[in-house]
Amino acid sequence: MIFDAAVRFLIPPVSAWLFLSGCDELIVDLWFAWRAAFSRESWEISMERLDHLPEQRLALFIPCWLESEVIERMVEHNLEIIDYKNYDVLLGVYPNDASTLAKAMALEQRHERVHVSLCPAPGPTNKADCLNWIFQRMRIHEQMSGERFDIVVQHDAEDLIHPKAFRLINDLTRCYDMVQIPVLPLEMPARFVTHGTYCDEFAEFQLKDIYTRQSMGGFVPSAGVGTAFRRDALEEIAQSYRNQIYNVSTLTEDYEIGLKFHRHGKKQFLVRKAVPPKRNGKNGNGNGHHSSFWKRWFASGNRYDVEYIATREYFPHTFAAAVRQKSRWVMGVALQTWDQLGWSQSPKQLYWLWRDRKGLLGNPITLLSNLIFLYCLAMWAGARVGAGEWNIASVFPAAGWVWWLVPINSFFIFERLLYRVYAVNRMYGPRHAAGVLWRTPVGNVINFASTVSALAQFFRAKLRREEIAWAKTAHAFPTREQLNEFQPDKPGDQAKGATA
Repeated sequence: MIFDAAVRFLIPPVSAWLFLSGCDELIVDLWFAWRAAFSRESWEISMERLDHLPEQRLALFIPCWLESEVIERMVEHNLEIIDYKNYDVLLGVYPNDASTLAKAMALEQRHERVHVSLCPAPGPTNKADCLNWIFQRMRIHEQMSGERFDIVVQHDAEDLIHPKAFRLINDLTRCYDMVQIPVLPLEMPARFVTHGTYCDEFAEFQLKDIYTRQSMGGFVPSAGVGTAFRRDALEEIAQSYRNQIYNVSTLTEDYEIGLKFHRHGKKQFLVRKAVPPKRNGKNGNGNGHHSSFWKRWFASGNRYDVEYIATREYFPHTFAAAVRQKSRWVMGVALQTWDQLGWSQSPKQLYWLWRDRKGLLGNPITLLSNLIFLYCLAMWAGARVGAGEWNIASVFPAAGWVWWLVPINSFFIFERLLYRVYAVNRMYGPRHAAGVLWRTPVGNVINFASTVSALAQFFRAKLRREEIAWAKTAHAFPTREQLNEFQPDKPGDQAKGATA
């Protein structure tokens, strides 16, 4: 049978890849487990101390292209809740985006701390170009005002910024050149399976993978939002790259700038800071008002009884939108960085480049392994029901190394699922973690389609000698009805934070 022959041909290389990738993941998982169980490191800081630290001057960069639907509500809401005073907001907008420009100008008129940074060229260029121009406009603003910014924080036009995030950044940038606040998707009902895959992947990546990467000495990639840079370090990068801080030749300037900071010897830190949730009208944020907003949007689940200081936002909830966004990530992280930087890094960093790029093979092979499993299961069930003669020997060799890899690879798959359930449970609680098993195959299909799309776009652009277009994701922001339950923090109420 032709299908049996095809499966029999594919099983050995697929099994070999699953074993190689499984060993790779096991290294990271064992390191994480060892650190969690035996590490004596701790990072404890009280929220009271954060509240009393002198505030450094902070510039919030928000690049905008076609953001008229969200930018006004995003800025208004975050200005209301951010528990920090010494900061300004710089909105990067394009002259040919009239609706966004009008909203940005209106915000500038209403709020003294909001400033419009007009890009000179019509949009869309790309996010890196927009950020570079915001940086230049910030310098002009400093010359006019006579005040210098000490910290630059990057966010997108759909972000919900945690009220205490800037206070946390204010403390950490005294020791680190780049600080990454975790980014977690907002929870949505279980029927939004595509969005749920983002919750699963982000929880595992930021709870375990990035934590392990930085503890093993690897570079910390920026998430593109919730990233803070110490100004002096950013100026050094600007001098080294002719003021092109962000690489305009990649679609994932955030990933590249994290690698750039590490290459220049800058200290990086992904912070996982949690505070107690509200109890009897008070919580770790010092808020004595309604608790339903935080319970709905920021609480990490009753089991661990903490809320993470993290950036929250909506991610795509349709298959096509998710493929569009993730293909851009694959393009920038795996293909463009490989094309521009190759493998010319230190041996330690080569391992992390391998992990970031192995999805080019791993995503298609993972889906292929799922299809092989379904095919074997369907043929076995059909033979049982129809009294056929098909058996597993039709596709598996009678003996040999492939048979030995079956239990090993099965263990790897089971172990990976357990780690993901653990991470999702930590971030979102047991109810969301219960859906990991049936969301994982959906995520595999999305990642496969994204990889194929990225490869097609990349090589088509190479053949035509064209620049790859900025495929911006359409953004969404919670409605006023979803946000109006929350009231801003009252200064003066302090509570002690906990490290998760």
